[in-house]
Amino acid sequence: EVVNLERSVLITGDSETFEETKQGIHTALMGKGVVDMRYARLENCGQRDKMGRYCMHFHQAERCPDCRYQGNAIVNSAQAAITLHGSHQTLVDSNIIWKSFGAGIYTEDGNEMNNMISANVVVCPTGPLTCSESWQGKPH
Repeated sequence: EVVNLERSVLITGDSETFEETKQGIHTALMGKGVVDMRYARLENCGQRDKMGRYCMHFHQAERCPDCRYQGNAIVNSAQAAITLHGSHQTLVDSNIIWKSFGAGIYTEDGNEMNNMISANVVVCPTGPLTCSESWQGKPH
């Protein structure tokens, strides 16, 4: 299989300190509203051991049929790459997640309903144990 990680729009955290600190950028919809992010590349994102600091995060959006993360490339995530929390009827489709330290796609409470999560690719390029880290102070 071949995946294309290149995109014309780049959203990036600090590449000089990310590997050492595991503190990158995070994007989120907090509460009601709409996020429609398509075909962008996010890299050096997420913040290790900080709850809610994920690369892409639908947070308590409730019913949001116009919310979508589609066709994005997420590279070097210190947390779950894409998180749905208290959000319903969203679309998470055709995203590529490369080297995410934690879950690639995470439904935080488990009661998130009627979301379409389809055709995504999650890759740990150096083996599953190298993409597994302790989280929130708990061993993996």
